[in-house]
Amino acid sequence: MKSRSLLDTLDQIPDRLFPHLQEKSVALYVLWREVCHLAGSLGAIGISHLFFLTLHPFAPLVVGFALVFWITYQEFFLHARKYHQPRWKGVLDWFVWILPFSFYLLTLYQ
Repeated sequence: MKSRSLLDTLDQIPDRLFPHLQEKSVALYVLWREVCHLAGSLGAIGISHLFFLTLHPFAPLVVGFALVFWITYQEFFLHARKYHQPRWKGVLDWFVWILPFSFYLLTLYQ
């Protein structure tokens, strides 16, 4: 049995919830993947806010910088090479991950 990386396992969650959606409608598939990315971003916001309340007031900034670094690396390097993801998809994914977290940081530190 071939072992999968954590990245591969996480990447396949949307496809397991709605199998063959891409074959039925590419637009719905892209929308569904972006909804999953938004859920991931909201989860990162929740974890970051717990860190804010329990660890340090600037913990969300550290999480934010790590998120920007990781999502940039993932969308424009890993996914481009491993899955041959088009650049427009990487840009869309990047914004769906980063914009909600950016709004969170702006409201938290205003």
